[in-house]
Amino acid sequence: LLAAYTSLAYAGVHDYVLSEYRQCFYLYCQEGVVESASQLRYIMRSLGYSPTVPETVRYFKDHNKKVDFASFLEILHVDSGKGDPMIEIIRALKGIDHKNQGWITVPEFVSILSSVGEKMSREEIEHVLRQLDVKSGNKVPYAKLIQFISSTPMPYHQNRE
Repeated sequence: LLAAYTSLAYAGVHDYVLSEYRQCFYLYCQEGVVESASQLRYIMRSLGYSPTVPETVRYFKDHNKKVDFASFLEILHVDSGKGDPMIEIIRALKGIDHKNQGWITVPEFVSILSSVGEKMSREEIEHVLRQLDVKSGNKVPYAKLIQFISSTPMPYHQNRE
């Protein structure tokens, strides 16, 4: 626990933040141990982290499928080094938009959502397009997409491991 605390302290995490982490951890882990990757993901997302399903599965396996508070702090430290997900999303969009027009096409957007990272179903993609008020064949502007992503809470999928 001391090593995890020290590494987070060096990373600029204050005592009140550690207290918040501890409270959240024990709120969802009354036995003091995370017992599934989905539970780990839920706790991390409750604290503002954005781990993917594969990441939390890997973290969980790396800690022998029993994550105590010290291990949880180590996982948060590793995860915090990933960078800001919104910046990563903007970089990815700009990588697709070679002409720097500020938008990507609907087919490009659908291809990304259905093939990269946590793949979305056709129904989920159609829901996102409706929320963005984008019609088939139209363009998906970055600004509208980033605003949508940053204002939409992440759903918790209990059945994903």
